[in-house]
Amino acid sequence: MALHPDVKKYYVFRALLKRFILPILVLYGLDRGLTLSELSLIAAVGSVLSFVLEVPSGALADRFGHRRALVLSMFGQALSMFLYLGGSFWWILLGTTTYFGFSTLMTGTAEAFFYERVKQLDLTDQHAKLYGAGKGFATGVSILSMLLAGVFYEIAWELPFVIGILQFLVAAWVISSMGNTHDEISVQKKEAKQTTILRHFSSAFHEVWKRPELFWMIVASALIMGPLFAVGDFQQAVMSDVGLSASLIGVVYAIKRGLSVLVQGSTHQLMRFMRPPLFLLVSAMIMVVHYVGVGLIEDPWLIQAPLLIGSLAWVGLEIAVNDYINRSTETSSRATLLSMNNFFRSLVSVFTIALFGFITTPAPAAHGFLVLGIVFSVLLVIPLVMLFRQKRAFVS
Repeated sequence: MALHPDVKKYYVFRALLKRFILPILVLYGLDRGLTLSELSLIAAVGSVLSFVLEVPSGALADRFGHRRALVLSMFGQALSMFLYLGGSFWWILLGTTTYFGFSTLMTGTAEAFFYERVKQLDLTDQHAKLYGAGKGFATGVSILSMLLAGVFYEIAWELPFVIGILQFLVAAWVISSMGNTHDEISVQKKEAKQTTILRHFSSAFHEVWKRPELFWMIVASALIMGPLFAVGDFQQAVMSDVGLSASLIGVVYAIKRGLSVLVQGSTHQLMRFMRPPLFLLVSAMIMVVHYVGVGLIEDPWLIQAPLLIGSLAWVGLEIAVNDYINRSTETSSRATLLSMNNFFRSLVSVFTIALFGFITTPAPAAHGFLVLGIVFSVLLVIPLVMLFRQKRAFVS
């Protein structure tokens, strides 16, 4: 069956969200004279900002329209790519805060917008498959950008950032051309009775709290995905320390994306026999192996194994959690509930980057990864145990 044009547009939109500068951003900061501690501080500020704005941004998107929020987010992220060109600590900090500030309008909102469009097209039963395929397509396209980012950076350091500006401007045009959704209109009407965003957030939190399986799933997934998102870019420092060039680091990123495509394309099949509790347990185990391996292995080739499996800990999990939240939500606050998932993840990210910065002030990046692996393997015990106690709630 041929894909609907709007589904194809969303796939293109997803592909344009993958930051071209990702494989070289930490290297760029180090080349500009920033220390690992300064880069950790910048990342911490970004994580705090993302944490503070996550749920309010979801409520704003629910109230004023998902499409408008996404277009604004794209323009803001394009601006952040321009600010990075300043190169100093303060310019990179400004670029980071701008990026995270505007990207919070996208998290949760993009997923909600796609689900609402799929629902209107009467394709809800295919949501997990279509969403996973979209992420897989985006990851596949990003393989090329990961390969080229390091090469372009070595040719002219400005090129990755110029390309980054263009990608977000094109993304704004693509999402603005998609068809309307019923929920986008009804949300504005239903939320008109909400006098404050805080009340909107409170009702969403209450819905999560009264459902233990949803609460513990969000907490456990946050403890897995939060650390991986928070310090993922610092893998560049570890790879540089073991002797890999910018171009080779780009190759590693590309291979990681290739493996992610395989997982994203098969997640909907894994979900048939792996309920969320088991999915989370497997993802947690992969995460711990990733951190411990990156922290202990010093050989530039052997370290590729834990580096490459790291992304497998969250790419499938993100799809599974997203699908469960969408399917189990019948309110007009879907973007807010999805943003609450990101809110918890951002909270964990703030803690992670603060801990990582503290550890790496006197120590190399690899040591920070090792400590994170130990800390989060302990923190995950209670949420996973509580989630397995709610396993009956996930039986369809």
